[in-house]
Amino acid sequence: MKEIMIINLMRLGDLVQTTPLLRAVRREHPTARITLVVQDVFQEVAELMPGYDRLVVLDFLRLAPLVDQEGQNLLAAYDYLATITATLKNPRSDLVINLTPNRLGAILTRLVAGPEVRGLTMTADRQFRSQPAWMAYMLCAAKHYRFNPFNIVDQFTRGGGFRPQGEGVALKPPATVLDQVDRHLAALGRDPSTWLIGLQPGASAVLRQWPPESFVTLARLLLETHSCHFLLLGTEKERHLGEFIQARLPVGVTTSLMGQTRIADLAAYLARLQLLITNDTGTMHVACGVGTPVLGLFLATARVHDTGPTGRGHLALQPRLDCYPCQNTGVCTSLRCHQALDPALVAHLAQHRLQGQPLTQIDDNPFWENVDVFVSDYDDQGYQVYYPLICRPLDPAYFWNLVMRLGWRWLLDGSPEPLRLVVQQGMEFIRRYFQPPINRLRALQREQALQELIQLAQQGLKRTGQILPLGVDADRHLARIKTLGERLAQIDTAIVRLGHIFPEIASLVEMFQLAQTYLEGSDLIPLTRQTRELYGQLYRQGKIFLKILSLCDCQWNDSDLRRDHPLPSSASWLTGAETNFAAPNSF
Repeated sequence: MKEIMIINLMRLGDLVQTTPLLRAVRREHPTARITLVVQDVFQEVAELMPGYDRLVVLDFLRLAPLVDQEGQNLLAAYDYLATITATLKNPRSDLVINLTPNRLGAILTRLVAGPEVRGLTMTADRQFRSQPAWMAYMLCAAKHYRFNPFNIVDQFTRGGGFRPQGEGVALKPPATVLDQVDRHLAALGRDPSTWLIGLQPGASAVLRQWPPESFVTLARLLLETHSCHFLLLGTEKERHLGEFIQARLPVGVTTSLMGQTRIADLAAYLARLQLLITNDTGTMHVACGVGTPVLGLFLATARVHDTGPTGRGHLALQPRLDCYPCQNTGVCTSLRCHQALDPALVAHLAQHRLQGQPLTQIDDNPFWENVDVFVSDYDDQGYQVYYPLICRPLDPAYFWNLVMRLGWRWLLDGSPEPLRLVVQQGMEFIRRYFQPPINRLRALQREQALQELIQLAQQGLKRTGQILPLGVDADRHLARIKTLGERLAQIDTAIVRLGHIFPEIASLVEMFQLAQTYLEGSDLIPLTRQTRELYGQLYRQGKIFLKILSLCDCQWNDSDLRRDHPLPSSASWLTGAETNFAAPNSF
């Protein structure tokens, strides 16, 4: 029997987002025994996840010293790690998939590795290494998220070596817990027609929290149109946010569960909601897992395309501002993104989601000026995608995001499709969801950045090509080799600088830098050949993205982009909870 191990020592939402990978593994290896390794803090959510056979729980506090390599308990941590390793190696895994992008995950993966490893691990000489290419991309995307077009569920699935199948996350609350929750909700004495709505005002950082005052205004607007009861959700540390909201709404329309629920309880309550309105949180992913419609609010550094609600038919809002997503590493004093998501906007979308009316794309008007609204779905390859709900001219930022999606997927998947066909599919997406662009979208600066990147890669190829024949008699040509090595260092510095100046191509630069850290050995000729291969890879990648821009430009005219049909029939995603409306002049 094949033994497969999946290691995910990350947070609540990241763990929930592992479920599509678990299903993909089970589908391809139906008789395998699958072991899931998690940290003890999130054992409860792991117990709700389908698709594995054995759960191994790590005491994270005992292992924490391994992360920063200091503290009095470092030796004890190594002793505990040895005990855990013995458990995990009995029996030995044929395949280990590590989704944890940190030192602890890499060390553990190294210690329990079997014949095949996917994800971040550590080599015998204590160097980090990540494979396959999708796993390397995942590490880079975490650092350069601004132009990442792939949801983390797809990064997990592809990084694990499996293909997305258009499946959302999945959780199954115990029947006994559901019964308890049903009894509690029945005791509230609600009228059956009352909307049961969840509000999650907290988030992992204050900058990513929609103001509690806005939640209050939202609730009041909804109460003006329909009878509602609001469940306030969050942790004990977030209780003050719930108290603020509760104190400003009529008595009897709220029930606070903040700090009072285990994960199983939370999942059960979420399963009974008609809608969850939430910041980008683990609660949002749990709601997706139990099939509850989500209206997600993405602020500051949170982006819909990275960590948006997964599945079909969820709504997600993010600011349409020049400073978003937030690049400020300090404290933001303006919080423009918080004001951009007007409560009237959110209430309008929530109301129509709750009314169960069909949804069609809506025309732009000043009401939506500072916000983007997306609907979650899957593309024809099974990847998570977010369609724009508001029909607007295609803007350069979204266009570049699409270019990144087309290019990286073609490269990382090793697609056999001709690149021209891939671009045609991208143009079809544009035709369906956008008006013609106001200006030419082949942003000259981005094109020039790619051309400069290609030129630098060519210089790297040239210099490494000059070093190789000298390496046969390195002692004789030592001075020349040293000079060429210094020029290579200058080329690398210029490549890194280019990535800083043009964040749009930062993922290309970061992938190149990451691959450099994986170079093996110290012998001149083998090392030079490996380095030359990396420059060649960077050259080819730059040419691919440049060709995508060129192919788009060849197809770029108003007749190509004229939007003469509604959303595709595949957009029947909002079964039972769809909306059909024109944007109002006011709520």
